[in-house]
Amino acid sequence: MPKKKTYKALVCLVLSLVVLAGGITPMEASQPILRQIYVGSWDIWLHADGVTWQYTGKPGDQKDCTFELETPESLAEYENVDYKIVSTDITEEKYNQMGGHLGLSYSEFYKKYYRYKPKEYQQMGDKTVSLKLAGDFANIKKEWQSELVEGCRWYLPVVVEWTGDPVLQPPPPKPKAPAKMGCLEQPSVTQTWEELYSWEVYHPATCYDEEGEEYDCSWTETKWAMPTYSETLSASISVNTKQGIPTDPDNPKESDRESRASWEIIPDTQQRTPKYSGRQGTPYKDISIYGWDPNEVTRAGYGFEVTVKTQYTSDWERKVPDGASAHGGTYKGATKVTAHFYNTAGRFVKSVSMVATKGKPGDKNITWELPEKKHVFHDGEKIWERKHYTDIDDKDGYYEVVVYIEEVGKHDLCLIREKEVAIYGSMFDDTHTRIATKDELR
Repeated sequence: MPKKKTYKALVCLVLSLVVLAGGITPMEASQPILRQIYVGSWDIWLHADGVTWQYTGKPGDQKDCTFELETPESLAEYENVDYKIVSTDITEEKYNQMGGHLGLSYSEFYKKYYRYKPKEYQQMGDKTVSLKLAGDFANIKKEWQSELVEGCRWYLPVVVEWTGDPVLQPPPPKPKAPAKMGCLEQPSVTQTWEELYSWEVYHPATCYDEEGEEYDCSWTETKWAMPTYSETLSASISVNTKQGIPTDPDNPKESDRESRASWEIIPDTQQRTPKYSGRQGTPYKDISIYGWDPNEVTRAGYGFEVTVKTQYTSDWERKVPDGASAHGGTYKGATKVTAHFYNTAGRFVKSVSMVATKGKPGDKNITWELPEKKHVFHDGEKIWERKHYTDIDDKDGYYEVVVYIEEVGKHDLCLIREKEVAIYGSMFDDTHTRIATKDELR
């Protein structure tokens, strides 16, 4: 007698392929999100003794099979996922509407699986089918097995519908406002920030019910993006005493009433070793007089011009995501520039609001100067100039101008720029020799 062998039957073995009906479609809670064709199986074996049937049953038995399925990876973005059998009858029309199984044509599917359905095969509940182990079956006996061994397999094709709730992705957290930046004494300042955009994307889709009827299951997806923007404020400052322009009687427009070469003020500026350190004996910040810019040197009682150039740049709204709407709005360049003056003793003198002479407040690139003002000199002469005049009693040293550039861009950027003018002597040190007029000789 051949040795007995025990063969384990595969209970509801699932041979499956995910078939999407119009794609994975986020719907409302507990609505269908996916339909698939599953092919389970029921096996029975006659042992080598020719008498004993495997515990899974014998021909003619009535059985129930409960499908225990794992959630497809494609549904990982859903919660409360569940499934139910919606059909055990798979017609050619329905099969094609579902997208088929394992790439088989319906005739191939029928030949390989569907014709081996058991008798009295029908749905009994959401996850259970009933069957009678009778009718055509697939012979699964191996050639090497005993002559008395029998292996019978009935296939259990079903349509399974998955339901679930889409796990909605929360929007990114609201961008935090950058910390308020103080007014910085440097050539430029840059601030960055994140901007939150959201927009809707419509996804057209078509699904089929258990009767094969087509219905619209289109859905709308909310997308989010948070690009980073930046803005930069830069500023430069210059002063001009006009002392670098020698007086030219033939071209008065090219000179200034106070113009002279710097060495006319400080004779030692043409020498490498300074011989003078100020009327009070205080060196000029240990900087050699040699090499001074003549337009940054003047005498007490004379004036000087101040020019500030501001530039504002930003990439605002250049990174709007495709599909999103621009938030709109613009951010302005400098709108407020104020000059503060301190004499050579370090005492505050006055503040002056500068005016835009090239461009206008809020532009990207602006040139700012002191406002045009009438000045009256000791001899009664009147003149309109954009100058700040020092006091005739100011001692030798550095006269300082501190400029604040404020109210710029989205984050109220602010810069401080400083410049100094060297004071050497007073206007009374200048002597002028000229031919007297006839009126003066009378």
